Amino acid sequence: MRYQLKRLALTGIAAMLLALPAGCGAGGSSNADICTEAAAALDAFNAAIANVKVDDTATWEGKAKELSGKLGEIAGKTDDAQLKGVLLAMSTTWANFKLDGNDPASMEKSVKLVSEQPAKLGQACA
Repeated sequence: MRYQLKRLALTGIAAMLLALPAGCGAGGSSNADICTEAAAALDAFNAAIANVKVDDTATWEGKAKELSGKLGEIAGKTDDAQLKGVLLAMSTTWANFKLDGNDPASMEKSVKLVSEQPAKLGQACA
C-alpha cells in the first residue's frame, strides 16, 4: 500500500511539473528570462528524477532540496513582487517536500502544493 501511494504521488508530481503553461517563459513578460530559468530548473528536476526508484526517498528529497535552492536563487533575481512570491513559495514547498508512505496526509499535502505550482508560475509569468 505504501509503495502504491508513493508511486501515485510521484507520478502525479512529475506530470504536474510537465504541465507548465505554454506561456511560461514566453517573451510577453518583462520577466521572460526569469520565467525561462524557472521552467528550465523544473525541467532539470524532472530529468534528474526520471529514473529514481519510488522507494529511494533520500534521492527524491535531496533533488527536491536542490530544486528548492535553485528556485530561491532565481527568485532573488527579480524585483517583480508577484513572481518573487511565487518562486519563494515554490522554493519553500520543495524544501519541505517529504515522501513518507506511512503518512498519506503529508504526501497528499505535498502533491497538492506541487500541483498548484505550474498555474501560479504561468500566471506570474504572463
